Amino acid sequence: MAELSSVHHLLVSSVNNSNRCDRSLREVITNNDLNWVKAIETARYHGIIPLFYYRLLKENLTSLIPQDIVEVLRRDYYSNVFSSIKTYDALQNPLRIFCDSNIEVIVLKGAALAETLYPEIALRPFGDIDVLVREKDWSKIKETLQELDFRAYGRDIIDLPPKLTKFDTVEHMHFFNDQGINLELHFDLLQLGFSMKSIDEIWKCSGRAQIAGVDVQILSPEYQLLHLCVHLNKHGYRRLIWFADILNLLRSQRFDWEKLRTIARTEGVLAPVYFTLYYINLFFDELVPSFVMKSLKPSFIKRFVWQRIWPAEKVVGFDGVREVGLVFNREHPDRWLFPNLILTGRIIEKLHYLGRKVFPTTEFISRKYLDGGQSISFFSYIYYYLRRLKNRLNQHRKSIVNKFFKIKIEHKLPRQGAKKTGLEDKEVRR
Repeated sequence: MAELSSVHHLLVSSVNNSNRCDRSLREVITNNDLNWVKAIETARYHGIIPLFYYRLLKENLTSLIPQDIVEVLRRDYYSNVFSSIKTYDALQNPLRIFCDSNIEVIVLKGAALAETLYPEIALRPFGDIDVLVREKDWSKIKETLQELDFRAYGRDIIDLPPKLTKFDTVEHMHFFNDQGINLELHFDLLQLGFSMKSIDEIWKCSGRAQIAGVDVQILSPEYQLLHLCVHLNKHGYRRLIWFADILNLLRSQRFDWEKLRTIARTEGVLAPVYFTLYYINLFFDELVPSFVMKSLKPSFIKRFVWQRIWPAEKVVGFDGVREVGLVFNREHPDRWLFPNLILTGRIIEKLHYLGRKVFPTTEFISRKYLDGGQSISFFSYIYYYLRRLKNRLNQHRKSIVNKFFKIKIEHKLPRQGAKKTGLEDKEVRR
């Protein structure tokens, strides 16, 4: 397996002080000839500058680092402090109104994790406010969003689209308001292109926490871990802050491992859960017991396909592919269909969905293109197929145009090794 680069080794150590190499953050700083400009740029990309600066202060290590680098870290840290305070202050009113309107919401990702897993909210940067909501509450949600002056990106707040099958789902919708809140509503937790089988169970076993001063629902430890593992895998293991979320969750919560295995098997996500926890154990302490890893281990064919898509050198380099294989692409089901069926299963349900794409129900066409109450005719089906053909041709044309301009742009880019500018001219090494 590929080794961590010196910069990545530094950042992994800043997330956890007892990694597999058994070297403290002090040892990593003093025993490496680090490119500090690159280290700061990489830490900023991984979203862990606040964590890095916090560790340096806590362990009195700032004297070991060039002072201009410490100043950059300090500015970024306090910038995130002010940003977090502003975001939580703006979030308080929407959450309170949702609760007063009897709309159930489960706060997800950064907004929930910063308050429940980290010693300071500033240590977990986040942008969007992610919340899980129920589809059946959409009419109330729509009214509340309009009351709060939220707007959808590029369009008015509309009704939810019709479904081809019962497992079809609207995965998420984006809204924003003048207070700077970017709200992302999730109707499905995992967002793998198909609705979860256990979606109702998520609500039944949810916990509660104070988020932005409001008592709201959060995920149970098992569903939280499942969500974070799948999210990290889906996004190609590209950011260390997502590893840090799982690390802090594992250290702060107790788990019903049998329940986790049952949920993962039901939802067809044994492979992403198993391999994510495998790399958590590899980078950090072995927090997940061996008997749990053994119980989560997927079949040989799933392991083989997973490792072909996300080879070890890509994961260790934090450069895996995104979404490929895990997400069932409903618009282009031919893309990575067989790896998806092998990794996540639910073959009969997905084949049924593909069949309905070709032969949709009359109810679907009526709701999609009419007002939902009109009867449809043979020509309605002709219209449906012509619309699908038009969409595919438009997507194909856009793909060709994008490839053309990409080739043109790359042709004009300077060759690697050409004269560099900016921060690279002022590299600070130690």
